[in-house]
Amino acid sequence: MKEIILVRHATAEAQDAKNDLERKLVPKGFKESQNTGFLLAKLQKEVDIILTSHADRAMETADQIQSIVYRKISRKVDMDLYTGGIEDYLKAIRNLDDHLDAVLLIGHNPVLEELVAYFINCELSSISFPKASIYCFNVDNNLWREVGNTPSKLAFFINRGSIERFLDQSDEKKLNKPLKKQYSTSENLFKRAKREGFKTGLTHDIRIMNRRWLSLMELSGCDSEALQTTIKTVMDTTGKYRDRCVQTKILKKTNPGRSIYNCWKKKTSKQKKLLAKTLGNQIKQDIISPYREVYEKIINERGRLSNFEMKSNIRESLNQLKINSHQTLEDNKTEWHEFRLKAKDVRYKIEFYKIINQEELFDTELEQLIFLQKSLGKMRDYEKLINKITKQSDRFDNEEIQNTVNNIQKLLKEKWMEVSDFLENNPGFSIPSCCDEIQEKEK
Repeated sequence: MKEIILVRHATAEAQDAKNDLERKLVPKGFKESQNTGFLLAKLQKEVDIILTSHADRAMETADQIQSIVYRKISRKVDMDLYTGGIEDYLKAIRNLDDHLDAVLLIGHNPVLEELVAYFINCELSSISFPKASIYCFNVDNNLWREVGNTPSKLAFFINRGSIERFLDQSDEKKLNKPLKKQYSTSENLFKRAKREGFKTGLTHDIRIMNRRWLSLMELSGCDSEALQTTIKTVMDTTGKYRDRCVQTKILKKTNPGRSIYNCWKKKTSKQKKLLAKTLGNQIKQDIISPYREVYEKIINERGRLSNFEMKSNIRESLNQLKINSHQTLEDNKTEWHEFRLKAKDVRYKIEFYKIINQEELFDTELEQLIFLQKSLGKMRDYEKLINKITKQSDRFDNEEIQNTVNNIQKLLKEKWMEVSDFLENNPGFSIPSCCDEIQEKEK
């Protein structure tokens, strides 16, 4: 079964024979295109490729649809969809690779009307295809080259005037509440920081909040350079603050002689005060504006977080979350660190999805990601602390340093064994080794 979704470009500037190719969408056309994307997202219509004419109005229609849905779907521009007739449209469809199951084609009248009449075998005079409207056909065939030679069934037709009525406003309310909570939490955390100063627990909450914003931007496709910059500034400083706290806590457990711990604690206290002052100076500025701008943009373009688009994004992220589990503890630590950050990103995307949709989907994956993220985070903390302590030979007794390092390494190896056992029992996260691939081929 193949699926063909036909969309006529949205409302553009008045026709001008000399510059027809360069006609742009008018504001109404941008809204129509976005609504088309909202509807396709709501209907959970999946496509594997987008075909579009190279006319500006068709390209801009595709841009707006893909800002809402199909953000990572490849687009192919076919000039014959602007200049050609029905045979050119059929050729564009018939030349698709058979591993693709669904296509979204954005084109022009009168050819689109002729194509619809051809598919359903009726008089052209009975077909209407208004701008920014949708025809969807199911083709009872697994070969694109046979399109038109086998029966095509009209799945649905919806014109632009009806699309808004199909957009359920309850979805907007369901989405607005968690988004508003996310923004309110951010605002309140920075207000507390201004009022109370930075503390360990508050710093931890601010870091989690910022991680959620990064995941939300990736999930919605609503990137903001201003917010990225703000988050990086805050995360860099809070990261140093957080490291001081965690390292002191580990030393309390692993330094039996207490000399390193006591010195570290005293030094850390001074460093934390300096970092808290730096953070305080940062948030005295209007730091909340970039958060508000992204929040308002997503609220105004609610289709960015449609159930369908979020599921697709999360599934793709999970499929890409792979690690070479055949490494040893001493192998590429940068790869493990990058894997941990990606796991954290997917974790927060799943949590946000579950808050909105109240579904049990991704429950198992969420539990696994939390384990991986936290375990790999502890391993990284242990390694960073070992590196720092081994450089202190001129300040502390070598035997005490060695005993402390050995104790931390013991914790590191224990955590590494937990991660190794997990990856062995959950091979979905692992990149197959060459031996695995050979055995699979032999089977």
